[in-house]
Amino acid sequence: MITDFETFKIELSLSKVEICRELYHQNRDLIRIKKEHVAVKNLVRIIDSTLRLTRSKGFHAMSLRDLCADSGFSIGGLYAYIKNKDDLLYLIQSHGIMLLRRTMLAYIQDIDSPMDKLSAALKAHVYLSELMLAWFYFSYMETKSLPGKYKKEAVAIELEIEDIFFGIILNPSVSLLPRLVA
Repeated sequence: MITDFETFKIELSLSKVEICRELYHQNRDLIRIKKEHVAVKNLVRIIDSTLRLTRSKGFHAMSLRDLCADSGFSIGGLYAYIKNKDDLLYLIQSHGIMLLRRTMLAYIQDIDSPMDKLSAALKAHVYLSELMLAWFYFSYMETKSLPGKYKKEAVAIELEIEDIFFGIILNPSVSLLPRLVA
């Protein structure tokens, strides 16, 4: 059960390095760098730069040259990690979605009481949105300019998270609606 934000941060241990290490392992077919420590360190730089540029000019307006200038990579160096902006978009979106889904489900899985489960789900979502603020901003603010496939994926994850909440609220064994309305 989630008690407070500080405990959540400690339990989740969500560092940029750990996120990028997992991203590296899940995308070994895309990322051509074989040395994990080098790849992870550089993925942190690439993603940080992407999120920073997205906040200032938008993902659609950002070019790979802009990303190289901000991150300090050459175009060739950047191509060792991604082939194009779609690859970059895929890395950021897919990993953020996986983290959101995994965290939400992990924090509610062993809770039987619907009210406690709803409370845990809400806290997990709010706390995670605070920890991953740049990703949430990117994901939700940039959805309008994403290519069709990625736009559909962004909407699908939003609907999946809504389904988690609806599943808790509309639990057939114990309905929360009378208590929530009261």
